[in-house]
Amino acid sequence: MDLEAGESKRVTFTVHADRTSFTGVDHRRIVEPGQILLAVGTSSEDRLEGLAVEITGRRRVVGEGRVLTTPVAVTPA
Repeated sequence: MDLEAGESKRVTFTVHADRTSFTGVDHRRIVEPGQILLAVGTSSEDRLEGLAVEITGRRRVVGEGRVLTTPVAVTPA
């Protein structure tokens, strides 16, 4: 989606906890509770201030059908 000069929109992402999964010491994909930092930018060195979010619940193994999509909604600002 393109924006005209001076135009603004609100962009909302729905990030599933499976997106935070990583390979544990037992070589299985897992999600662990704790705080993570979400940030956006043009690169890892050029990003806006991040937003800390807390993942709650128990450590769990993520199956093969893990969620790999991130729905996005764009609305007027």
